[in-house]
Parts: sequence; structure tokens; C-alpha cells
Amino acid sequence: MEDKWFIFYEAPWLFLHRSWTGFCIFKVRFEVVGESVKIAEVYVNRDPAQQLNTDHERDACMLGILLDSRAKRDVRNQMLGYIKGESSN
Repeated sequence: MEDKWFIFYEAPWLFLHRSWTGFCIFKVRFEVVGESVKIAEVYVNRDPAQQLNTDHERDACMLGILLDSRAKRDVRNQMLGYIKGESSN
């Protein structure tokens, strides 16, 4: 099944929900630093009834894939590594 997400922004948080369950998996807060924007804070859903993954590295990798893909970056190699279990960015 294709992995689908519902993503929306309500300042200062970006919410990333699994589209077929509606569960919020990631919350990302950004902050402006000079001329750029950086991630200041990330929350990951750890409710075992909503999210089975508990591996911080895999979460970081998936979040990177989601953000990079929305920025129109090529994530094919990242996704292949994620599928193979090579979760480092």
C-alpha cells in the first residue's frame, strides 16, 4: 500500500498525520534563525495503539523523507534505505 500522509501547518507547528488512520505521528516546530528556518522541536507519537515504531533513528529518517519529498527533493535513495532498514540519514 502506498504510504500517504495528511500534512498541515498551524503556526508554529507542522502536523503530519497518517491519512488512513488520522493519527498524528509527528509534530514539528520551526523557528527563524537569521535568513533561514530550522527545526526547533519534534514530537513523535508513542501511543502503542496508534504507532508501533519506537526506533528514534527510523522516525528521524521517515521525517526527513517526508520533509524532503514535500520540498521536491529526490528521496528515492533515502526511501530505499528506509525500506531495507538502513535508517540513518
